[in-house]
Parts: sequence; structure tokens; C-alpha cells
Amino acid sequence: MSSLQTFENVSSVIANIKPDNSILCFNPEKIHARVAEFQKGFPGTISWAVKSNPHPEVVRAIVEAGITEFDVASRSEIEQMRYQCPSGILNFNHPVKPSEEISFAYLTADVKNFVVDCMEEVEKITGEFQKAAKGDYSDVTLLIRFLDANSKGSENYDFDAKFGATPNEAAEIMRICKEKGFKVGLTFHSGSQNENALAYCFIK
Repeated sequence: MSSLQTFENVSSVIANIKPDNSILCFNPEKIHARVAEFQKGFPGTISWAVKSNPHPEVVRAIVEAGITEFDVASRSEIEQMRYQCPSGILNFNHPVKPSEEISFAYLTADVKNFVVDCMEEVEKITGEFQKAAKGDYSDVTLLIRFLDANSKGSENYDFDAKFGATPNEAAEIMRICKEKGFKVGLTFHSGSQNENALAYCFIK
């Protein structure tokens, strides 16, 4: 149950609170409507990035709107989503993860999907699993994040400058992960705050 005060509209907020400083007005119905609009136009699986707005009331509205899969990038985001959506599917999509967060994600929070872009990260993950005496990796999916010269990323921030394997590297990482017994897949980043929908069409 939300602890926020509720008002009919912004005018009512001003009339009742008479604020001297700026305040945050939150409208969950707007979020519900935007999620429904996106679901209507996108036929695939939607995984919402918690870091885009981790405010508990925003996350609550996202979950209420029917989103059940989430992109998490840290232990704090994992903990938040296990609290706010206990049965949700969590994808640990940061390519560089602390060892203790890998262990927490899998052993405590039941995270089964991890992104990697180099063999060092693969070995870090398998090392943590081996410490826990886990020898069967068939319930874990490693998504290899790759770079593509056709993807221009975002004018605001291009993550390709920091993360991602070349196509040849990605193929080799995928082969090794498959041999180790992981489920495997590919992933890419279109660029942070990317406003160009065609960026997703450039990946080949």
C-alpha cells in the first residue's frame, strides 16, 4: 500500500499543501497507460531496466502494470526487485560484476541470467559457482554482449566505448560457455538514452 498522499490533480496539491519548494507529483495511472501502450506495440518479452527509475512507487506501478521481467545491474536492484516482485525474472545485465554479487544473485536471489563480454567474467562466474559446489550449469544462461560496427549507439552516451566483445570474440566465448554446460545467447546495447528506434535495425 502506498504511503504517499493522494490528490485529484496538481491544482489540488497546490491548494492543499501550498508548497514553498518544488515537490514531486507521481501519477501511477500514467505509468500504467505507457506500459500498456508499449505492450500493445511490442510483441516480444519486455524486461524493464530498474536503473531507469528505481523509486519504489515507480517500480510498484511498473509491476502493477504487468511487467514481470527486469534488467538489474547491482545487488541493491536485485534486493529491491525480490521485495517488490518476488516471482519476477531478473537479468543481471552489467557486464562487470563483483564476485560476491554473482554469488548473492544466484545462490540467494535465484537469478539465472547473466551478461558477459569477456572470458574473465565467465571464469569469475564459474569460480563463484565452484565455491558453492555447483557443477551443473544447465539452469544458467550466459548472454554474450557483442559489438556491431553497424550499431551507432546513442549520441548521449555510447556504451560500446566501454563494453562488448567483437563478433569473433563473442563466437569464441559462446562456444566455450556452451562446452562448460551453460545455456547461451547474444545481447547488445543500443546506447543509453537512445531516442532512435532504428538503432535496433542496424544490428546484423
